Amino acid sequence: MPTQDDVSLPSVIMPTRYQMHCLLIWFSIFLWIVSSANGWWVSLASSHTFRHALVLQQLRGGGVDSEHTAGPFEASVDHAATSEVVGAFGRMGSFWLCHQEDQDSVSNVAAVPRGLAPGCLSEPGCPIFVATPSTAWPSIWEQTLEGRREDLIFVGNGIPPSDDFAVSTIMVPHFSILKTCTRNQTENPIGTSRLSPKTYLYGKHAKYTASILERYGVSTEVVDSFSTIRAKAAWKLVWASCMWLLCHQGSVPLTVEQVHQQDGYSAQLQRLVADIHPALKTVAPQSSMTDILDYMKQYSLSIPNAIPSKELAIAELMDRNIVWLQKRTTENPQDFHQHLIEHVVSKNAVEQMISNNEQQRLQENTPSTIADLEEIGLRVTGRASSGSSIGSSLPLQKVVIVGGGIVGSSVAYYLARRQPELQIQVLDLLSERDFGKTTPASWAWLNGNGKNPKSYQLLNQLGLHVWKKCKIVSHLPSWMGSLVRFVSPPKFVEEGGYPNMGPLSMSQIRELEPFANWQLEDTKNEGATYFFPNEGCVNPAHAVQAFRTAAEGLGVSFVSNQNVTRILRNETTGLVCGVECSDPSGGVIPADLVLVAAGIGSSAKSLGGLPLLHKPGQISYAQPMEQTSNRLSRILVDPIRSSHVLQRTDGSIVAGGGALETGGSSGTLVFSNTEGGATQSMLLLEKAGQLSPTILHQAKFTHSAEAIRPMPKDGLPAIGYLAQGHYIIVTHSGMTLGPLLSALAATEITEDMACDLLNPFRPNRFFEDL
Repeated sequence: MPTQDDVSLPSVIMPTRYQMHCLLIWFSIFLWIVSSANGWWVSLASSHTFRHALVLQQLRGGGVDSEHTAGPFEASVDHAATSEVVGAFGRMGSFWLCHQEDQDSVSNVAAVPRGLAPGCLSEPGCPIFVATPSTAWPSIWEQTLEGRREDLIFVGNGIPPSDDFAVSTIMVPHFSILKTCTRNQTENPIGTSRLSPKTYLYGKHAKYTASILERYGVSTEVVDSFSTIRAKAAWKLVWASCMWLLCHQGSVPLTVEQVHQQDGYSAQLQRLVADIHPALKTVAPQSSMTDILDYMKQYSLSIPNAIPSKELAIAELMDRNIVWLQKRTTENPQDFHQHLIEHVVSKNAVEQMISNNEQQRLQENTPSTIADLEEIGLRVTGRASSGSSIGSSLPLQKVVIVGGGIVGSSVAYYLARRQPELQIQVLDLLSERDFGKTTPASWAWLNGNGKNPKSYQLLNQLGLHVWKKCKIVSHLPSWMGSLVRFVSPPKFVEEGGYPNMGPLSMSQIRELEPFANWQLEDTKNEGATYFFPNEGCVNPAHAVQAFRTAAEGLGVSFVSNQNVTRILRNETTGLVCGVECSDPSGGVIPADLVLVAAGIGSSAKSLGGLPLLHKPGQISYAQPMEQTSNRLSRILVDPIRSSHVLQRTDGSIVAGGGALETGGSSGTLVFSNTEGGATQSMLLLEKAGQLSPTILHQAKFTHSAEAIRPMPKDGLPAIGYLAQGHYIIVTHSGMTLGPLLSALAATEITEDMACDLLNPFRPNRFFEDL
């Protein structure tokens, strides 16, 4: 897709934010001088403070003008997504992710992960920006819920492929995003010029989109006709198709201005446009050669020093040039157009690109599947499974789940809900009163904090969404928000897409949590503290019990004290036929599919032999010694002090230390305590006492819990088929991710599909070299 990301522009006419602030300060001084006699003065600093006060007041639960002053113990408001961005981490997408809202506000713009249909993360009426290659537009349109298609805003370069797109918003950009945007960016990220053609917009969200662009100096015009916006898009595509070829056909690249000024190149431009013109008229019938050439010259001269990126153009050849070549006819074969492509790229570039695109299309789209997960408010995309399910033409009848913790219990519920006729047994090594080995030792922090790579962070954010949507457990979490200290501002905060406020001052921290003692002895190295309003905690035992009760209500049986020693296969067909238990009461239990959700037990060769890291963890519990109104209202996480502490709704205080593992490759929140036993239990509370002395000094230690965290070798989840009839789910952040991964696993199994969301986390990545 031709984009405005591929040109380098001269100095931008629009002043930077810093320059604007300077002008405002001088203007404030001027107002003070001329009006001091009347006793009023506009203070820029006070308005800035007001914005911070507004955010803090919202986080405390009250409005700025409200007489009610929300107490510090009230839960955070739910910062639901106000818009979505598809393709959020390219240049164009990053702008809409980071710059729709004021930097002083909590950003509620959500990045849509690959494999999730647009429209799931926000309410109807909220805009959905699509910043992808135009070849992806038809599939995005198809995946989007029908009632949300009118909220789609196609902001890249490309021609809307059909009249169906007339219900959506279309943008034809005449500006450049100079680099990938961040939330803390102070300079203007947009390259534009007063000579540039207007950026044209059409559709429901055209005025909203225009209002954002105009803040950054982009001249816009809203058009009323879908045919008009298609014609504008086609003209822009002709410019992008032609200019990169002519700029790069010589040994030394030319600027777009030079192409128009040098006679030889100017003649070639006219010849190239004449080649494309008949194809252009199929989209924009009223386009004359004179009009299109005049437009191209105006645009080029508005960015005279721009040189389109050859590398990007080649990568987007299908969107830029071949889209026109596919419209060629016997009367108009576009020989000169193809000749230039072969000269600048390679001799067989066109045929190779068409062939590759067709192979990719077949691979990606045949057969494709869309599944609705109504119980958690999601729609996901995927591919039909190929030889990875039970391997039989007979329907799935019997499922054995190994492990009865949060993952095993929730996947049993989702399977029974999606396919009620299934016979499902959950086998667990522990007694029926226990909730798995890891669950009691889980700090149960529901978060998407500091997790890498980006696909893993987005998966965790989606996990938070599911906790709020699933009726079985949505009432259980306390969404109190987290105060987290980092050594330096973290990259994931700057990239946007995860609601936060910070870095915070000490006074702001005290406002959010009066019982936090955040001051360090070394005041020169206090790190950077952020508040994450959408994070929370849950009692893990209550969550497991809720899923078990719901699953039992759907006919699932939970069998305790069962040690599964082997997955059995039919000697003739090789298909899974059951499991073998060492306990005589269990013996052989028949099954068509075995789903292993056994945590660290998944490393046993008999259950899959998944390579895991050795990550022990311990938490300590305490209870207030007497009735008190003093409670922690926020989750406190402080790696510098090697401590993290929270207070659950029942009043119990849960403290941890050592290594607070976030999974993935982050390492952001790694602590360093290594002492063990009772000494370690008391040390955890002692460290927590430094974070909140008022709360902890009024509490009494009750018990501690230890466990080995179930973390695959690379820190990322492992979910999917290891072999026919053998499915596995192993993940750290089991509380955050458990309900989501279980719902997706149940969908894959019952719909015989592979969800695109889970592609980066397949377990076979550990066995590819074997």
